[in-house]
Amino acid sequence: MGMLIRIFLFAILFSCASKPQVSSPAAKVAPTETSYPKDELTAHIKSYESSGHHPGAFSGFVLVTRNNKVEYSMGFCCANFESKSIPTANTAFRIGSVTKQITAVGILKLVEAGKLSLTDKLGDHLKSYPEVGRDVTIHQLLTHTSGIPSYTADPKVMENRNKDLSTVQLLATFSSKPLEFIPGTEFRYSNSGYAVLGAIIEKVSGNTIVDFTNNLFSSVELTNSSAAAPASENVAIGYSTEGNQVAEAAPISMTIPHAAGNVYSSAADMAKWTNAIWNRKIISKESLEKMLTADKQNYSYGWMQAEAEGYKVFFHGGGIDGFSSTLMFVPDLNASIVVLSNKENFDAGEISKAAYKGLVGKKIPLVTKMSVFAMNKDELMAHEGTYRITEESKKTLSTLGLAPEQIDPIGEIIITSTETSLFGKPKGQPKVELTPTSPTSFEFKQAGIVIDFAKDKKSFQLSQGGLKIQFEKVTP
Repeated sequence: MGMLIRIFLFAILFSCASKPQVSSPAAKVAPTETSYPKDELTAHIKSYESSGHHPGAFSGFVLVTRNNKVEYSMGFCCANFESKSIPTANTAFRIGSVTKQITAVGILKLVEAGKLSLTDKLGDHLKSYPEVGRDVTIHQLLTHTSGIPSYTADPKVMENRNKDLSTVQLLATFSSKPLEFIPGTEFRYSNSGYAVLGAIIEKVSGNTIVDFTNNLFSSVELTNSSAAAPASENVAIGYSTEGNQVAEAAPISMTIPHAAGNVYSSAADMAKWTNAIWNRKIISKESLEKMLTADKQNYSYGWMQAEAEGYKVFFHGGGIDGFSSTLMFVPDLNASIVVLSNKENFDAGEISKAAYKGLVGKKIPLVTKMSVFAMNKDELMAHEGTYRITEESKKTLSTLGLAPEQIDPIGEIIITSTETSLFGKPKGQPKVELTPTSPTSFEFKQAGIVIDFAKDKKSFQLSQGGLKIQFEKVTP
């Protein structure tokens, strides 16, 4: 989930897809502040509509700042598709896993107050937590090195995500499960770790995670940011897309994402938040250094980091029912990029990468148009059926470090069709549209996935990056 994600098709194989492309270090010559290519970025964003890529036109808000000056600020229809309202810089969106850095700041504030230590064990604060995870440290929870299995990989939890759970009930969905590895030895993205951090915050502070988070926002005057529920009526509605149809996303109780992804925020507030962190308005210099020190897989406390076009970039993506988001900060340029979309199928990371090109003086290209292969109803219907991952491919994923609980959500895919479209649906997850590029090949561009069916339609190969996974048909 990069990222608390409504497990998009094959999201587990897509955990790093929103990272900026890494380049060899180059001379750090910053473009002048007046040179940001606003028209190029607008043209790039608008070109999604005619590109043929699912889910079509971008809906949301994009903000780019540099040296506390707004370089780019624009909303794209619609915050509400019924009223056709355009989002503003102050419109609140669900930000999904971008919430994690907010939770991390909360933990560091409690460390500064002397109420806990990063080396404390989970069991030091949650006395009733099962023995299996009691020795996991707070640092390991923050860096996804705890080994605690992620509850968002559990279809039973996600199928009932519209139901409220208390913190105790949420932790009970995963706390008794075996650890996936010895804590501290591996990296595996886990929303459970951040839910546990939320529980620790509640225990140590004496406040609910909602009140604690809202108090953090108040301390730096973020008036359009809040946990669990929007702070005002200026809020975007979340949507899903199927073909050319846009519909309100399935409901989710914000008790489910908890401290891993329960925040609403606006583009203006997110830029202000990054400024507060880097200028030590909310945490100390020592805490900031701890927050940005990378552990395994270049993940620190709620931030991913990479070298791109010669600059160190800190970023995180978020995906949750109805929404997709990316927050990026470039310290050497004192620049932030915020992309908030209220289409859950849209990859906000793609626009953030385009916006980043403008910051470093690179040309921002238009989106390449997809070559779509026309197929009739019968041709599409011939691909229908339930397909299951082969044992050999399961072994391949296991060798890459995926646990059975993580493989299970992508282990079975149901292929269905309409008169004009083909869809793929992993069990317990929403279906997404697959675009035909040949009589036997289909593409899910958002995740960089290609599905190649065998001529007899009894199997297919799923390719993403250099990974190739085999599926066999088990029912017609």
